[in-house]
Amino acid sequence: SNVPLKLMEGKVPSYLNGTLYRGCPGAWPDGWWLDGLITLNAFKFSEGQVHYSMQWNMDQVYNGTKAKTPAPAPLDKGPVPGAMPHPANASWQTGVAFHQIQGIVVGS
Repeated sequence: SNVPLKLMEGKVPSYLNGTLYRGCPGAWPDGWWLDGLITLNAFKFSEGQVHYSMQWNMDQVYNGTKAKTPAPAPLDKGPVPGAMPHPANASWQTGVAFHQIQGIVVGS
């Protein structure tokens, strides 16, 4: 949803227009801190107003959580030397998720 934000003090400059996208963990369904489900957050600035919206990054881990399927077992060894033995998914390694928005690929 697109929720208008109320400022506690000050004001947003009227010339500030555009969208700031941020990605961050939103939940940890399996209890391991590196497996946070990623949320994509948007702060839209227009004419002195700010609106906020959030959606889940619907990657492999999110879809498995929604379907209530068990998480994949850890790998015996990392995929490359020095890597953690963790199953691959769309966002875990870097916390970056990529989406196409209005024809442009963005990372968050």
